[in-house]
Amino acid sequence: MKNSISIFCLVLLLASLAACQSTSPSAESNVEVNWVELRTGNGETIKALFAKPPGAGKHPAVIYNHGTGPRQFGYDGAAAQGYDTKDYVRAIVDAGFVALAPMREFNADSARRDRGQSVGSEKDWNGVVEGGIRTVLAARAWLAHHAAVEPKKIGVIGFSEGGNVTLWTLLKNQDFAAAVLMSPATLGGTQKYGLRQGGRDSRIGKLKMPLFLTVGADNYRQIKRVTSRVLSRRLGRASRDFQYRADYPGDHNWFHRVRPAHWRDVRQFLQRHLK
Repeated sequence: MKNSISIFCLVLLLASLAACQSTSPSAESNVEVNWVELRTGNGETIKALFAKPPGAGKHPAVIYNHGTGPRQFGYDGAAAQGYDTKDYVRAIVDAGFVALAPMREFNADSARRDRGQSVGSEKDWNGVVEGGIRTVLAARAWLAHHAAVEPKKIGVIGFSEGGNVTLWTLLKNQDFAAAVLMSPATLGGTQKYGLRQGGRDSRIGKLKMPLFLTVGADNYRQIKRVTSRVLSRRLGRASRDFQYRADYPGDHNWFHRVRPAHWRDVRQFLQRHLK
């Protein structure tokens, strides 16, 4: 009987520890997140999640570019499936930064992911990235004019499709203080804006800002191949401070949540280069 009780207690302890490891570090955060509106250079209105640290004065800021889920299913739909963009917004603010996460909705019906495959025409997927670039630049301009933001200290994080959009935005405009590419999608639906094409673009040599590229050990094979053979090598030669880590204990979808093992590294990187 005693052995049974001991085993039961051990199981409970292990379950508790596992839950702590998978819980977002910002799960208990009291950060207030609000909706704001951005305007792109094409006159499009983009909704965005916004939050800032308490207190007066200016702070460095970080733009968070989400993956395909929120674009395809909307904020609420993606959150219901376990990918809540507000978790990243709160984590960014808890790290001491103003946070802005624009919700890209370009071609949500025509450029989609279905059963692991890209659905939609080349034109549709080109529009996803081009609209994304306009959105990120609008987000940067909005932050640069905000009273709570230090305009010379604006960084950007992009995950999956948002990582691809982030890379192409950097190629177009290098006016960011630091950038993090989290498991950037290869985006097979477009040849023009694929990850491999971005890694081989001649403009990549101009990316002198600090860059951090993160990939999971069990990530999609194509992402691992392109990031290790093309992107990391080109960014390593260009950036004055480049970091690359590809052994995080998860697959592509592992990055949907703010994982302590990963976020600790991202947080330290941002604080070192934006503070």
